[in-house]
Amino acid sequence: MLLKMLSIIWLFNGAPFAQNFSPIWMNSQDVHHLVKASVLAANEKKGLVGQLEAKILTRQIIKTSQCFDIDPIIFTALIWRESHFRHLSQSETGAVGLTQLTKTGIHEVLDRLGSESLRKRDELRNQMASCYPTILKTIPANTDVVDFSEWKRKVANSPEIALIFGAVLLKINLNSDYRLALEKYNGDPRVKVRFATDVLTLAAWISSSFMLIPQTASNNSKFLASIQGFLPTPTM
Repeated sequence: MLLKMLSIIWLFNGAPFAQNFSPIWMNSQDVHHLVKASVLAANEKKGLVGQLEAKILTRQIIKTSQCFDIDPIIFTALIWRESHFRHLSQSETGAVGLTQLTKTGIHEVLDRLGSESLRKRDELRNQMASCYPTILKTIPANTDVVDFSEWKRKVANSPEIALIFGAVLLKINLNSDYRLALEKYNGDPRVKVRFATDVLTLAAWISSSFMLIPQTASNNSKFLASIQGFLPTPTM
């Protein structure tokens, strides 16, 4: 009941997500339950992600969220919106992986993580060093001679790298407003506002244990319309 009330308040207030919300009222068991339920729900009709893969992916999503201090439910919603948790997904525009990254997005991430980059972010490098030291060692010092096609293949073939790079790209633009960060994550001026609304509405739906049907699934959002009326029953 509390979750449902919070989600209703969230929707009526325009879903600003000025601050992280799930760590405030969710314990780790709640988060694990909702993330795993999301992975399975997104694939329930086609059965493309099984129980074992969902379990592994849930652990990876939570670890990555904790590592970069981003909201795990919003990050889960972003992945659902981008790829339905299918790591071999590829868009018509060439975006790849769980978090649907383009060469431009990969360039941005590598530039912020490179030890010799003028735009490096020490906070992100420190977080990477703490959680993913082996992967950090593979990051080029700068992007002057990077083969972005090769890094795009890595993102496409490795769920772990896709999650890390997606989290870093979201974190780069995150101060306190997830809506703005999500708009910058997508970047396409034609759809970025709708993309952010999709992700935040889906996050509220997940947080309500899928009991509150998204009310903003209007004609301009095929994604939200596609999940209207779909009420999976999460299981532990």
